[in-house]
Amino acid sequence: MRKLYLYILGIFLILPLAIQAQTEKRIKIACVGNSITEGFLLKNPSEESYPAALQKLLGNNYEVGNFGVTAHTLSQKGDLPYMKTTRFQEALDFLPNIVTIKLGTNDSKPQNWQHHATFKDDLNLLIDKFQALASHPHIYLCLPIPSNRKEWGINDSIIVNGIIPYIREVAAERSLPVIDLHTAMLPYYPQLYVDGVHPDKYGAAIIAETLYKCITGEEPHPTPGRSDQTLWYDEPAVQWEETLPLGNGRLGMMPDGGIVKEHIVLNEISMWSGSEANYLNPDASKSLPEIRRLLFEGKNKEAQELMYTSFVPKKPEKGGTYGTFQMLGNLFLEHQYGVHEKDVPADYHRWLDLSKGIAYTTFSRGNVNYVREYVVSRDKDVMLIHLKANVPGSINFKMNLSRPERGSVRKLAEGKLELYGSLDSGSSQTGVRYAAIAGITCKGRQTNQSTDEQSITVQNADEAWIVVSAKTSFLAGEIYETEADRILNDALKSNLCETVSEAILSYQALFNRAGIRLPENEAVSHLTTDQRIERFQQQDDPSLAALYYNYGRYLLISSTRPGSLPPNLQGLWANEPGTPWNGDYHTNINVQMNHWPVEQANLSELYLPLVDLVKRLVPSGEESAKAFYGPQAKGWVLHMMTNVWNYTAPGEHPSWGATNTGGAWLCAHLWEHYLFSGDRNYLADIYPIMKGASEFFYSTMVREPKHGWLVTAPTSSPENAFYLPGKDRTPISVCMGPTMDIQLVRELYTNVIEASHILHTDTAYAEALQEAIGLLPPHQISKKGYLMEWLEDYEETDIHHRHVSHLYGLHPGNQISVLKTPELAEACRKTLNRRGDEGTGWSRAWKINFWARLGDGNRAYKLFRSLLYPAYTAQNPTQHGSGTFPNLFCSHPPFQMDGNWGGTSGISEMLLQSQDGFIHLLPALPDSWKDGSFYGLKVRGGATVDLVWKDGKPVQATITGGWQNNLKMKWPKGVKKVLLNDTACRTDSFIPFTVKQGECITFIFE
Repeated sequence: MRKLYLYILGIFLILPLAIQAQTEKRIKIACVGNSITEGFLLKNPSEESYPAALQKLLGNNYEVGNFGVTAHTLSQKGDLPYMKTTRFQEALDFLPNIVTIKLGTNDSKPQNWQHHATFKDDLNLLIDKFQALASHPHIYLCLPIPSNRKEWGINDSIIVNGIIPYIREVAAERSLPVIDLHTAMLPYYPQLYVDGVHPDKYGAAIIAETLYKCITGEEPHPTPGRSDQTLWYDEPAVQWEETLPLGNGRLGMMPDGGIVKEHIVLNEISMWSGSEANYLNPDASKSLPEIRRLLFEGKNKEAQELMYTSFVPKKPEKGGTYGTFQMLGNLFLEHQYGVHEKDVPADYHRWLDLSKGIAYTTFSRGNVNYVREYVVSRDKDVMLIHLKANVPGSINFKMNLSRPERGSVRKLAEGKLELYGSLDSGSSQTGVRYAAIAGITCKGRQTNQSTDEQSITVQNADEAWIVVSAKTSFLAGEIYETEADRILNDALKSNLCETVSEAILSYQALFNRAGIRLPENEAVSHLTTDQRIERFQQQDDPSLAALYYNYGRYLLISSTRPGSLPPNLQGLWANEPGTPWNGDYHTNINVQMNHWPVEQANLSELYLPLVDLVKRLVPSGEESAKAFYGPQAKGWVLHMMTNVWNYTAPGEHPSWGATNTGGAWLCAHLWEHYLFSGDRNYLADIYPIMKGASEFFYSTMVREPKHGWLVTAPTSSPENAFYLPGKDRTPISVCMGPTMDIQLVRELYTNVIEASHILHTDTAYAEALQEAIGLLPPHQISKKGYLMEWLEDYEETDIHHRHVSHLYGLHPGNQISVLKTPELAEACRKTLNRRGDEGTGWSRAWKINFWARLGDGNRAYKLFRSLLYPAYTAQNPTQHGSGTFPNLFCSHPPFQMDGNWGGTSGISEMLLQSQDGFIHLLPALPDSWKDGSFYGLKVRGGATVDLVWKDGKPVQATITGGWQNNLKMKWPKGVKKVLLNDTACRTDSFIPFTVKQGECITFIFE
């Protein structure tokens, strides 16, 4: 018993000494700074400030002290000198081993900057105080982060041009290391800030990561980021619609994050089967007079039957020339774990970081932490997969490439495999040829790598890089294979870590232009993305809408770039050779919806691939015009679908293929690009295209017998049908002059007239178009109060039809608005109520935009919630319905990308509108979006708008001028006083103002 007592006593005596020894071994870091260091405005500074975040990264071997003091200066003559505070003395008493000094932000204030002559002396004094300590600390000088706050006097220009040079001079004179926090935070300004000066918890984490890298020389273990910029999951993907999309505008990949067997689908935007072909039907125009006669007589059924046999494209004998967008191939990884093979994986995370454009998979097995990083570089034009672990020699895998059809694999060299083939042209021509080449480079003393004809095996590597290059003959011509190999070799020779950094910066140059912040419901925002989608139907989650918006911009940046092709029905991503609806460009809503958010989201150059596509369609459209509408037809026509092979003929079934306003709708996008860019050279370039489209309608529209209105005939209201009066219940689609056609023609004529005036050309033709506008049918309201879809108030076969084409004039057009045409707006409201809130994924997305234009934010938000309805449940994972997949892809079903961009557009329409000739702030704000902000959103005229709002009312707006200097803003609802650059504005319905290009002005709302 005595021995036991002595043993226990010994433990109690020794344990404190052991703890003390352990504590003494810890490396102490003193974070010296101002309010940014202290964690001002953070909800929980002790957990969220950058010193706290740094402590978490460094672990128990370090002790990080936060010695920040709000509003203090480095300067001893400043209004609040840091070296006169008790926190400074506490920092000295801490006896740190490392000191990070981050002061200078408050020295940029006018009252402090007047003493800048002593700034360097004061910084040297501060350094001397720490270097005199017995602990002899290693000192890092931190450059202040980007900061601007006019009312506080904080000026980033002084920080950049005055304070930072002083700090660098002192660092050079004293041979001290510099941590460039200004450059590190610049890509995240202002989106990761609370008020323009103080970072939020995610910005603080960026600062902590930057300090960690400089102090340790290592990359921090990656973790998922903020809830509105991260899609994340706690298990590998089971279905393709759970995988994460990456892309550089041409190349794409989607990893599933498998632990043992990993599947990564590869994509390339020009992987199209099919080929150029002649679809002209010489008999079509001969039947046109009879079709029109039957329509004039109200015999739509007979006209439709005649069209089924005569007014259809003539297919090539072999068929298959139309083609389909296809996947590039599959990359499979079989991972091995050696002695940890039987260990259960733990701490699994898989996520997509929208702020960087990178996907990650992390987990542990035994004592090994594994990290996989996936990125598609725009600069090097390759796909990269980076595999690493914290224990040397832990990377073991076999890689192979494959394709379900028309693909062969061969060994090119040690560490290089090629997947190659030729797609079906549908004719005697050679189809699109492609080459995808994967190369592997490894690090590690014990690494063993071998390559056979089908696979590459890597054993005992510390880390490995898989680099994939791909080219097709469609975009690269005959040198596609040589180019793919050259690009891969160049990438393999480069510093791949720097390649990733370059890829991030290249992506952020676009992504960081704009963004939105919405209230965060912390009860659900921390959940995995699939769980958030499921909970959203019962529990509000405004920041999920911000995530959806940011994701939409990400998808645009990833799926198209100048010199490439526009995003198709699949965007850039496909997981099979035969994609739904051929993965083509439907021109009766879908490809247009793909581009709705582009301009307002500050991604204007992403319009250019669509512009190029339209240019290529014109010669084919001219041939189709004459073949189907007669030799008198002028200009060019596009019906309801097209592909990369310039298809412009009607669809094969007139019930949906007769719509002939696809070209008119695309011209609306050409014009929209001008309204935002103001580029007259561009306008002169696309004017002939717009004029040609108008010439087609001007030369082919006919006067209907009842009113003498000019109408399109034959045509259809996209994919919808009606019943003729009487007992016959045959669905009829073929008609003349449906509302959407007339809206598009009116819009096209109007835009051509305005363009002709701007360019000082075609005056007589513009006058003729103006006269023709007066002969178009007006909008008609039915006896029941809804907007009529056809010339006659026919009975629809489905009042809940997914297309709501006759509301084009409300959105994306601007012929109907609450302010200018209230009666028509009310008719649209009744139409939408009658149509209902259900429908396919993209249909729900369009309705968000409609309700936003009607100023009903709560109804628009209800539709957004409907859009995010889970496409399947865990109990029935193979039964896909309308809504949203776990990876936030829109489900028609099946997956169709247009709904994502329609939803993105709808969110921006709820926050900012400019289609009626004025800036409208928060035109359709839902009640639960009480507080928030956005930055970088564009309006017509080219101005950029940043906005902060609280309690549902705008607080401050900053407008940066675009090409149009004279603008006006609608007086915000609930605001009593408006200050423009500190001058009170006259109370009125609208606030006129002038802002030069590049100039910034500020509105304060009270």
